Formats: sequence, C-alpha cells, structure tokens
Amino acid sequence: LAFSRGIDLVEADMDDTTAKLTGRFGHCSQELINLLLTGQSVSNVFDNSLSPSGELTCRGVQARPAIGYLTQLEAMRYLEVGGYYKTPRFPIWVIGSTSHFTVMF
Repeated sequence: LAFSRGIDLVEADMDDTTAKLTGRFGHCSQELINLLLTGQSVSNVFDNSLSPSGELTCRGVQARPAIGYLTQLEAMRYLEVGGYYKTPRFPIWVIGSTSHFTVMF
C-alpha cells in the first residue's frame, strides 16, 4: 500500500516524518488508517490543514473520501472528526475503538 503512494509521499503527508505506520503492539497508526481510507497518510482526522504557528502545519483529510471514519475517541472528547469523514460519498463508515475496527453501512 505504501509503495502504491510512494514512500516519499507517504512520509511527506505525515506531520512527523519519523512516525511509523504501525504503533505500539503492532496497532495501526492514524496515518495508516488515513492512507487506507483516503490514499494520503495525513496525521489527523479534521478537515484540511491547520497552521497553529508559523512553522507548524497539521495536515488533515483534504477531501470527502468514499468511506467515512468515526472513532470512540471523539465520544471521549479527545478529538473531533471532521465533516469529510462524517459525510463520505457512500454510506459506509469504519468505526475505530481501542482494540478493533467495525464497518457500518
């Protein structure tokens, strides 16, 4: 999957170029989830990009994907999923929890 995007582009998409696509205990990172669902390995689930400071740009989902994404972390108020993921082109969502994913349609 990473080769289809190109390793250089996968790394360039990420906010932290030293980040890995798999996290602790082999769990997939948010970058890998975004790569699977949108084709870009951006680090965040909000819409578009934010620039909280002059040097830092946080990249989010750039367009409405075919399949959406929802997460338990939003219900716990750790983050907010952007509208692109909440309103995908097709009524299919991947729902992430602490230990597994579910597909809802």
